[in-house]
Amino acid sequence: MSNIRIINNNNAFLIHKYQKNKKNHMEVKAKNEAVVANPYVCSLRNYYLPLIYSVDEKNIDKDKLQALGIPNFRYIGNNNVRGESLSSKKNRKFLIPVKKSGIKNIIDLRDKYSSQSYVGMCAKLGLNYFQIPIDSDSVSDKEIIKNMPTLFKTLNEGKTYIACAQGLHRTDIALALNYIFNPKEQKNPPVMYGHFRNFGFKFDDISRRINSIKRQITDEDLCKIGWNSLQEFEKTFSERKKQLKDYNTELGEKYKIHNGQ
Repeated sequence: MSNIRIINNNNAFLIHKYQKNKKNHMEVKAKNEAVVANPYVCSLRNYYLPLIYSVDEKNIDKDKLQALGIPNFRYIGNNNVRGESLSSKKNRKFLIPVKKSGIKNIIDLRDKYSSQSYVGMCAKLGLNYFQIPIDSDSVSDKEIIKNMPTLFKTLNEGKTYIACAQGLHRTDIALALNYIFNPKEQKNPPVMYGHFRNFGFKFDDISRRINSIKRQITDEDLCKIGWNSLQEFEKTFSERKKQLKDYNTELGEKYKIHNGQ
């Protein structure tokens, strides 16, 4: 895991993984370090989580995107961001500033969603729109597997805004699938912001979907995705699944995440 450099008024020191900064003042001093900014003040509805960034990329304007006030917005690394869908009337105002901030791709994870006006607005702004339905149970494994190459390629290229209706549960599942099944190595597991409930991290529906897709995926599918061999994938699958669960479980325990009550 990456270390963090925390700068306060008196000293600077490195810590392993993540730790609360009581003064809520962070400064990044070196490339490839991670940041925890303003812990306990970022709410997902009534859930409270630390704001976690990776600070390698400088192509999109993360500060400008953060300042827009998009519901459930998070930077997720590699010039990609997540949040609530921008298709609703209240959120369409964000499309132009999102474009100006450097985003080039929109991934829509909703099943059976159809809005030619939203698709047309994306096209008019020069945003590439991809509808890739993903959820915990109703979308078939085969359909998700078929769309994996597009999902992974788009996230690998970066400058992507990925969203479901609220930017929570389905977005978590999509990012979990990307972390585990994408051959491209990622520095840290994604934070499953939508799956923290009542003092802990809930992995059940993520795990069910991950395991179900693993049972359905074929050697030909893996080859299309970009894996060199089944053996390589099997080894990596087990490691990454454990990392995803442990990382988020530890995050919940460390920050004593609660539901706001």
